[in-house]
Amino acid sequence: MKKIMLINTTMIFFSALALAQTAVIGSGGDGLIQYESKSKVATLDVEVPYPGGNNKQTTIVVKGTPGGNQDQRYCVFSFKQYADNDPIAFSSGRIACSPINQSLTVSPGPVIIKFNHSILIKKIKSNETLVINLRKIKVPYHNGKIEFKVFSDLTNIQEQIKHVTTFWIDGSSRAYFNSLCSGARNESVQLCQNFGMNSFKELGKKVFSFQSDATYSAIRQVYSDGQLSYMVPQRIWITDPKDGDFVSVLPGVYGIEWHNTETGQESTTYGIEVK
Repeated sequence: MKKIMLINTTMIFFSALALAQTAVIGSGGDGLIQYESKSKVATLDVEVPYPGGNNKQTTIVVKGTPGGNQDQRYCVFSFKQYADNDPIAFSSGRIACSPINQSLTVSPGPVIIKFNHSILIKKIKSNETLVINLRKIKVPYHNGKIEFKVFSDLTNIQEQIKHVTTFWIDGSSRAYFNSLCSGARNESVQLCQNFGMNSFKELGKKVFSFQSDATYSAIRQVYSDGQLSYMVPQRIWITDPKDGDFVSVLPGVYGIEWHNTETGQESTTYGIEVK
């Protein structure tokens, strides 16, 4: 009988949020994460402000109108990077959440902005006011005959990187890796070695599997003989508005799952790019 190491799948789920103007239908840039891993050492510079001087804090504000059934707030998380801009594991810290159209005070550096399960990664400069406008994905009214749900299009490489980065910097992910590495056999050894190198790009290839239908799955179990099992593939849903409504999102690439309530026909649109 195979010895099974169970991994807490609740640590896998991504946390995220989104924002609004009109979506542009595009091809999306399909593909899976393809990277080379490399060992690195953190070489973070330290900036010490002059006592009593300008602390270089700045502001960020997300503007727009949330769609139906959407949260009215956005949240901002800081994190740390290596010199080559790769994120450092477990370095995330939530700055604060704020109602849409109200500003937050932040310090310079890389941040993740979340709104209704959509994500935007930005680097804020000293004394800068960063304004991010929500975009709208709109669907014409069809007399209530059409149902649709908006999701993050994980066939797009940039969307993959956003969500892997969010998982990689989240402090709660540490428990997942500790459980994974406690077996230290075969395939899990390779995963732990990659983790030890702080290679979040290698993590994207090994831990997550991105499918051509914009779903993803993550390792659920590692067997003692090196075999892996994955959880059921799923999408990262933004929201499911009513016919004729709009959905506000942060800039990114999205998809729509359609359902015709009269005919029962279902279809999917990929590569909806909002800038």
